[in-house]
Order: sequence, then structure tokens, then C-alpha cells
Amino acid sequence: MRDLVRPTLTLLVAFTLLTGLVYPLVITAVGQVAFPHQAKGSLILREGREVGSELIGQEFTDPRYFWGRPSATLPVPYNAMGGTGSNLGPLEPALKEQVAERVRELRQADPDNHLPVPIDLVTASGGLYRIPAGCKG
Repeated sequence: MRDLVRPTLTLLVAFTLLTGLVYPLVITAVGQVAFPHQAKGSLILREGREVGSELIGQEFTDPRYFWGRPSATLPVPYNAMGGTGSNLGPLEPALKEQVAERVRELRQADPDNHLPVPIDLVTASGGLYRIPAGCKG
């Protein structure tokens, strides 16, 4: 039994160091050298100050702008420190209320548009969802 334990533990330590330390450090170094802007988060600078990232959306509610998918990082929308899904399931009452409110906002912003509202425009969750019949999506 001892003959099996020593090589097993040696391989465990070796692969832990290789895949848990060496590989991530090499990939990070290559990314920093080959793609420095992207590796640092594609930050947007104004007057020498970081004001956002090209990869995190921004809130637009004016009809002249393209409206992106809603942010799930409430109470501060599009918070780069918490860029994640809402984790609300399709049967969650809170998600149904949020979707209904977003559909109403879109209809008010463009009352002449009678096309169906795209689901990705009213859901912040990564899951599938059907617009409730009462929302006239």
C-alpha cells in the first residue's frame, strides 16, 4: 500500500502546482504581454480616471439610444463590481414583476412600435422566460 501512496501524493502535489499555480501565471503573463488593454479589463479612461469598462453595459433610457439588456446588479445598475445574473428563476414573482415593468417602459418610450418585445431586452436573468400574457409583449 505504501508503494502506491507516495507516487500518488507526489503526482497530486506536482499537478496541483502545475495546474493551480504555474499554468495560471503563464497564461496571465502571456495575456498581459499580448493583450494588455483587454487583460486589464478594457477600461475606459477620462481625464486619467477609470470611468468604466468596454465590457460592462451602461444604462440608456433615452429613446434615441439603443437600450441594452437590463442589469441584474441592483440597486446600482451596471455595477462592474457585480456583473452577474439575477439568479431569478422563470417562476419567480419578482422576475415577472420586473419583466412586466420593463415591457411597460419600452411601450411608453415607443408607443408606435407594435412588434413583440425581445425577451433579452426585458430579462436580466440568464434563464429562459416567457412574457406574461397581460404584458402584451
